[in-house]
Amino acid sequence: MYISTQLTHHKSVGFDTISPNDCVRSTLDDLGFTRQTFGHWKHKILAGLLGLIPDWIFSQLAFRLGIKQEMERRENTQKKAH
Repeated sequence: MYISTQLTHHKSVGFDTISPNDCVRSTLDDLGFTRQTFGHWKHKILAGLLGLIPDWIFSQLAFRLGIKQEMERRENTQKKAH
């Protein structure tokens, strides 16, 4: 799930992307009613689904994804340098 910002290159709002205003509005609606907020109901559903994955599997996936993202970041940095 994403929030359409400069960091996400203003990804189009859709199924997996919300606007910053929607995120803020949903977060403020939760304040005072919950101990934790996910920013939007779409993110809350994703968090619930991710909670079903055993910790050891989640850790492996997160580790591999982190390595992949770091490699992509380095490639993009090198391309910009040339």
